[in-house]
Amino acid sequence: MRALLATAGLLVLAGAAAAAPPAGHTLRKSPSGPIEAIAQDGGNVAWLTSGGVKTCDAVHVLAPDKPARNLPQPSSGSMTCRWDLSDGVPQLAFANGISTALWTLHESGPAPFDYVVLHPIPDPKWPDDPERGYTARVAREVLPPVRHALGG
Repeated sequence: MRALLATAGLLVLAGAAAAAPPAGHTLRKSPSGPIEAIAQDGGNVAWLTSGGVKTCDAVHVLAPDKPARNLPQPSSGSMTCRWDLSDGVPQLAFANGISTALWTLHESGPAPFDYVVLHPIPDPKWPDDPERGYTARVAREVLPPVRHALGG
């Protein structure tokens, strides 16, 4: 009789758990600013944060079994440091296989323009191998699909 009651109790608990809506989990809080764009490649996730007026915009990467990483910050005078991300919806892509993040920066006005920023994670050694190095792989593996997606 006890086994029957225990089984019935477990079935009730399992049914209640199955009926509950999935809950979100905070993986990481972003102290550098609001998250503007997010991308995932397999178990890796990357996000672009707006630095506002105090810090540079930044791309962060979180991967299983690795510490969180940030792309190296641009110089404070560069155009990508404090870009106004509210001037269009930024997009972010992350390719873990070649450790690259790519994001867009929009500029409105009489002649709207989109900048595409490509950055390796981490910075590659320079000079690199002309056939197998980062620059050669980006030219061969990343830029053709980007050109195709942009209609070029």
